[in-house]
Amino acid sequence: MKKYIKVFNKTGNSVIDTDLVCLDWGSTFSINSWVNKNGIEYTLLIKGKQKNKIIFKTQISDGQANEIINRLNLIYVKSDIFTSAASYYTDKFILSEVDRITDIKIEIQCELKEKENQLKHVDSLLKTFNDVLN
Repeated sequence: MKKYIKVFNKTGNSVIDTDLVCLDWGSTFSINSWVNKNGIEYTLLIKGKQKNKIIFKTQISDGQANEIINRLNLIYVKSDIFTSAASYYTDKFILSEVDRITDIKIEIQCELKEKENQLKHVDSLLKTFNDVLN
């Protein structure tokens, strides 16, 4: 991922090739923001194919972040976990996540329905045996 870095800084903002980042932008890319006492910090993040695998992460200036956000029409998504965090994604990525999460929800609802049916059966058995004892 060195190809995206023009100037790397261990602390503070690195300078990235915004043209190349915009050209290569895909579903594994995001810009993340974090509000702290110094203002807003932006991070360019590229995830791997495996879950929770980060293959590239560097802090970038607000100017470069906003350039990418504006050029790609990225959409601001507030974190539902951290009050000071947000991410920017393409509408295509957001739509794919809605589809993916909807599938998960449907699967959970089916599992829940099956568990409810099992619970009804268990309750019926308990009632039957309790009635016999009384």
